[in-house]
Formats: sequence, C-alpha cells, structure tokens
Amino acid sequence: MPDWLLQSLVSRVVWEMALIVGGAAVLAYLREKVPQKSSQVLYGLVGATMLSVLLFTFTGRAVLSKDRPETAVDNVEQNIRTWLDTFKLGEQKQSHDASYFTYAVTLGNGNHVIVARTKGRDHYITFTASVTVSPEHASLLAKMDTNEAQQNRG
Repeated sequence: MPDWLLQSLVSRVVWEMALIVGGAAVLAYLREKVPQKSSQVLYGLVGATMLSVLLFTFTGRAVLSKDRPETAVDNVEQNIRTWLDTFKLGEQKQSHDASYFTYAVTLGNGNHVIVARTKGRDHYITFTASVTVSPEHASLLAKMDTNEAQQNRG
C-alpha cells in the first residue's frame, strides 16, 4: 500500500474518531451540567445528521466537502501533467502545429501512447497507440476475408 494512501486513511480515521468522541463528551458534559437543555441539543444534532444524510443522498457530496475543480480548456494540460506524474509515467513533450499539446507517454510495459489535444477536436483528448499483432494472430487474420476481419465478435 502506498505511503500516501496509508497516511490519508489513518489521518481520516483519527479525525473522525476525535470528532465522534469529542461530540459524545460535549453531550455528556451538557447532560451533567445543564440536563434540561441536553435533550434539545441532542434533538438538534440528530436532525442535523438526518438532513446531512439527505443532502448527501440527493447531491452526492458531503455537506462540508470541497468542490473538485472541473477540467476546462485552460487547465486540461496541467491536469494531464498531474495524471502523468501521479502514475509515474515517463513522457516527452512534442510540438505539432495541429495540436495545442502532445505528449509521448511511455507505459510501464514499454509501450508508447500519444496523448494530445488537437486543434481539430479541441474539446477532446486524443489517445493514440500502436497495436502489435502476434504472428499467429496475423496468420489467422490473413486467412479471413475483409468482412470477417472487420466484424465485431464481442
């Protein structure tokens, strides 16, 4: 397990446990010091919890969570760079007149993929890869007629 993942999980569990234990301690303190108000506070917390669950159910995100920044034309190259760095993929930036940016990415198995945002389809990211057919598959494809070779057998 990567260190960053373990650190994230542990810090999240510690934070949530501190919040739960702290909330229980506050409720116990209120019940001891001000018993007539403790049931009202508990009722309010239960109501807030139920509303938070409903909001999460309908919106798909937690009440206090940050919105993720959307990928847009002005930050798409930066997001792809972050993606390449996160997965520790080797890349080489190339310049082409027909694209805003082009990266030749080397995968872990040595294969290469071209990642580009072309000017002709500027709202899309293009992935281009070469596929090598093994000799036995090439001989099978050579025996087929054009219709059989292009047929999708999903």
